[in-house]
Amino acid sequence: MNELAVGLSAWIIQDGNYGEFQKGQRAPFALEFYNETSLRVAEHRGDAFMRRESGSFYQARGRVTHISEDWWAMDFGIAAFQNAPPPEDVRPGTWLEGRVYIGIDPFFYFEQISHSGDAPDMIHDWIIERIEMQTAPFVDAGENRMVRDPTLSGWREIPQTDAWSDDNRSAEYLLHCRRISETPRRALVADS
Repeated sequence: MNELAVGLSAWIIQDGNYGEFQKGQRAPFALEFYNETSLRVAEHRGDAFMRRESGSFYQARGRVTHISEDWWAMDFGIAAFQNAPPPEDVRPGTWLEGRVYIGIDPFFYFEQISHSGDAPDMIHDWIIERIEMQTAPFVDAGENRMVRDPTLSGWREIPQTDAWSDDNRSAEYLLHCRRISETPRRALVADS
């Protein structure tokens, strides 16, 4: 997995964890994954894979590589972590599959997890080949919640992010990236 579409919310930039991104930029980051529904134990335990559905959502199969009390990691052909307690029934080596969202590490890995003695190296260098911004408007989902209108989901290509202005400071970006480092590390800045 050397090419991915990776999700990025404007708040991650606004928090000061990363600067703005632009097409052609080299950027280091780890990948975080979320699953809206539980991942299931894979019946076929062959190769790990990620097949893009839309945006930064993928149908994926991978192997659990690390479990901690409050986070865990998987290898989907590229390593990704989840900043939440792991499912009770999985162990390192368990193969899981299902639909996952792949996003840029907001800060959990590089500020916290990477300092754990047994944490795997997960930061790679990427080239941002293209940037898109979500164009769907927000709609009322009830209970004082606003969500993007799924019937109007779409993406518009932009040359760079502007998290402080794009979409009234609520932009959702899609970074089309190509991994350029083979060996992961724990720090955003490579050792000299």
